[in-house]
Amino acid sequence: MTQALKTETRDVPMLDVRAAPKPGSFDREKRTVTFIASTGARGLRRRFWGEDYYEELDISEQSIRMDRLANGAPFLNSHSSWEVGDVLGVVERAWIEHAQLMVEVRFSQRDDVDPILSDIEDGILRHVSVGYLVHEYQITEKQGELDIYRAVDWEPMEVSIVPMGFDDAAVSRSTERTSQAIINRAGGPQPAGVSIMTTEVQGSPAPEQQPENRGVTAEEATRIANEAATTAAKEATAKERQRVADIQSALRATKMSVDDDFAQEMIRGEVDINEARERIINRWVEQDQSEPTLGIRTGVDQGIMDNLREGAMNALLVRGAVQDVQLTDHGRYFAGMNLTRLCEEILTIGGVSVRGMSHREIATRALSTSDLANIVGAVYNKTLLMGYESAPRTFVGVFRMTTNADFKAMNRVRLSGAPALEEVKEGGEFKYGKLTDEKETYSLATYGKILSFTRQTIINDDMDALIRVPMLFGRAAADLESDIVWGIIEDNAALQDGTALFHADHSNLASSGAAPSVSTIGAGRTSMRKQTGMEGRIINVLPRHLIVPANLETTVDQLMTSITPAQPSNSVPTSIRSLNPVVEPRLADTVWYMAADYNQVDTVEYCYLEGNQGVYIETREGFNIDGIEVKARHDFAAKAIDYRGLYKDPGQ
Repeated sequence: MTQALKTETRDVPMLDVRAAPKPGSFDREKRTVTFIASTGARGLRRRFWGEDYYEELDISEQSIRMDRLANGAPFLNSHSSWEVGDVLGVVERAWIEHAQLMVEVRFSQRDDVDPILSDIEDGILRHVSVGYLVHEYQITEKQGELDIYRAVDWEPMEVSIVPMGFDDAAVSRSTERTSQAIINRAGGPQPAGVSIMTTEVQGSPAPEQQPENRGVTAEEATRIANEAATTAAKEATAKERQRVADIQSALRATKMSVDDDFAQEMIRGEVDINEARERIINRWVEQDQSEPTLGIRTGVDQGIMDNLREGAMNALLVRGAVQDVQLTDHGRYFAGMNLTRLCEEILTIGGVSVRGMSHREIATRALSTSDLANIVGAVYNKTLLMGYESAPRTFVGVFRMTTNADFKAMNRVRLSGAPALEEVKEGGEFKYGKLTDEKETYSLATYGKILSFTRQTIINDDMDALIRVPMLFGRAAADLESDIVWGIIEDNAALQDGTALFHADHSNLASSGAAPSVSTIGAGRTSMRKQTGMEGRIINVLPRHLIVPANLETTVDQLMTSITPAQPSNSVPTSIRSLNPVVEPRLADTVWYMAADYNQVDTVEYCYLEGNQGVYIETREGFNIDGIEVKARHDFAAKAIDYRGLYKDPGQ
């Protein structure tokens, strides 16, 4: 007959044991109560990696780590520690008395704590619970009986008021927090040929591969276990906080309460986020027996559906690393889901069971719903717009923007200045003046491409197809606008009068080209000031913008900043420094222009379809493809309206 010995290390979750107030210890004035935290009595628990077992707590100064209690451990409401309001008080002191662990608790003076304190005083709330971590067990194994786990190194972490007493037949896990517990097995006499079997811990060597515990002192083993416990505790706490935050976000996304029994059962229990989402969906189905979808769901607040659609879009944009997009509460519900998982969620919320479906079947079924089309369309629209807005459009602010309700030809009339006023003699008649006008005609044109969102996109989890590609299309739409507008300036096409936009007959073209300078800009300013209206009177046009190609950017920068107070003769005139420099790389390398404020006189006009400024999209279930078709459409046009507000110098 031999005695088997074995040392191993396991992750043990934080446990709790229920206790009660010490009779006659209540002090209303000091707001303190003394509790008998533990007597160390043997109790039945459930082993987290196997069969039931008995646990005993050794109540001695050598076995209990009292530092946390001595330093003011929190007194909580039912082990909840996610909000400041969960803290009801603080442990003032702790000591061992007659083989019992005693704690004195001082309650907060907050108004919301008074009802709890009164219930304790009246004997209505009678139970407290001590949450603790075990760092070392000594285990005695007896043939045919449950093991006895005696905690010889354990650490009280917090004390809580709880509504019910402790059920010895079950363990209570207050958080996911764990510690590395050293387990020393000591078995009684064993029959010949019979050895003690241990349960393998996931991720560790099999029993026959475990190294022997040689040359390690008890102090060294305790230090190693403490370090491991600290790291494990931090990781477990962070994981638990994220679990609770995800569940709360999923509840808020569906406008469910985070405080009712249904929510708290999941938050306080060991329900992971995937199971929590399934429970939430099942609750919806119970509340609404109709066939639900994200787009149309009878009997359910449409706001819930909007929140989910917004959340799915937000989560996809965050996954796609779209700049300046932060995860929202609604987005947390879908956070981290790949495209297949997202489709599963959409179908499940829509009342479609995905159990047993392959990825291909899930993708095909989801693509046939308006829910996925709406979400994909929203993401495409967002990324198209972001790409569109990210492209520089230097003509904005230089030329006039307008809209038109349809695609019919637009007649843009440029009015002359008012006719000269004539003297009216005493008793004479006022004469009618006649306005002379000219007009330019143009109409909107439509540009576009079709993007596709297919089964392959979903199965391959191709975020570039969902985020990057439409963003590039959006930028291409903005570049198209610049190409059209600056093409009008560069092409120098004829106006309705049959003369080119920039021409000597229009008095807006320099006779000989030269780089921008005080003298050449001055000559152009003089030419613009002397422009005449259609009735022949001088209209005194003032240049507002100096437009140059990329090659002349540095030249213009130097020109406008070469102010030398010591040599006033070399200073740039205020009239030139007041010009707005516009650098456009589409222009020829040497040519430069000046343009008047479009509010003073017409120059170039660009136009969008009314209600659709910029690029926009339309979605439909694919006809030619196995997926969703997204049509990117852009209605745009531009036209030179009047030459009088423009001036060109061919440059050197």
